[in-house]
Amino acid sequence: MKPQLGLVVFCFATFSTFVHGAWIERRQNDLQPSVEEFRDFIYSRPDIHDGFNNMFWQIPNATEYENDPTGLLPQTRDIPTMLKRLNDMLAGPPKYGPGYIPFPLGTILIWPMCTEAGLGTFRNAEVSSHLGNILKAWAAFLSTGESRSTLNNGTYGWLKEEVLGRDFCDTYVCDPREEYWGFKSWDDFFTRPLRPGKRPIDAPNNASVVVSGADSTPLRIARNVKETDEFWVKGEPYSLRDMLNNDPRTPQFANGTVYQAFLAALNYHRWHSPVNGTVVSVETVQGTYCALSPSIGFNATEHPDPPAEEFSQIFMTNVATRSIVLIEADNKDIGLMAFIAVGMIEISSCEPTVNVGDRVNKGDQLGMFHYGGSTHVLIFRPEVDIEFIEGMEDAIRDGTVILLGKEIAVVKPQTA
Repeated sequence: MKPQLGLVVFCFATFSTFVHGAWIERRQNDLQPSVEEFRDFIYSRPDIHDGFNNMFWQIPNATEYENDPTGLLPQTRDIPTMLKRLNDMLAGPPKYGPGYIPFPLGTILIWPMCTEAGLGTFRNAEVSSHLGNILKAWAAFLSTGESRSTLNNGTYGWLKEEVLGRDFCDTYVCDPREEYWGFKSWDDFFTRPLRPGKRPIDAPNNASVVVSGADSTPLRIARNVKETDEFWVKGEPYSLRDMLNNDPRTPQFANGTVYQAFLAALNYHRWHSPVNGTVVSVETVQGTYCALSPSIGFNATEHPDPPAEEFSQIFMTNVATRSIVLIEADNKDIGLMAFIAVGMIEISSCEPTVNVGDRVNKGDQLGMFHYGGSTHVLIFRPEVDIEFIEGMEDAIRDGTVILLGKEIAVVKPQTA
């Protein structure tokens, strides 16, 4: 009987340790409301609690993963540390400096996102809702005057020539003679408008010319895109029904053409119309925030690098938070086309600034992103005979930024 008694004692001790540990974890003080609600949600749901524990355990015990991607802090490997770091994130603006990656949420969660448990947990709608609430709380802080503490030329400051380049003040509305260069908040800095005339529009009166809708780096051109596809398998095809959130007009785009380009943190983050036409639909989809492609997770590759991977950006067009703007182009050879602005990880808001019925010309603003990296997609119907500019393949290969308003394609007239 002694071995059985020992087993009972051991099991009871193990259970008591787990309960005591969970009780201590739940007793974390000074959490902001959105983080506190996230904590309570995790501990009220055994499946979610196990999902987070498993994703931390599944991060390889290799030297390269001992620290987070910045190399400045130990890699987050438990729920209490994750909650504390999320709470710390809400208390300050992004930093930019030596060894510092200016994406705190991605820094905290990027390796957990690459685990098998992370791939599943971060696609859970309730998890996404809680992460969205945390990001909204951070966005509220970034809209206050207190958020300007890194708008300077200090070690982790953004207002430096080596960060912004020589032409920043000539390009954007700001005044370096004023405190914080006149920006009223960190978000005001990030969503800064251009000075008039700084992004001239190519061929404004030629309805056959399609222009870049943002300062962005071309990522991919895909043709004959399926209406529905298994986009989570290796190869990452686009799935139009998922991208367009089951819009009833989706079949019109089946077997059409997709152009995708991404915006880096220092790019201009407002988006503009690539064609002349009329807005016929505006929808913002509250999707995932931290779901990455399975094709770049630890199960698929030994050394994942999600922020730089084409596959994850394509995957995100199907599942991430995004704004979908449908435009009926004046040029009947284009007809109905779609502009999709997609948030990536840190993004807490894709904000359209147009309404149904609005008239837009090439270069007119459609909306903006509020912090983080982001990507956008143009979708054309299969009848559209679109030819992209010479040099586009080189731009995709070399990572060349194409500025807002620059010609990216020409649509040929349809033959009778």
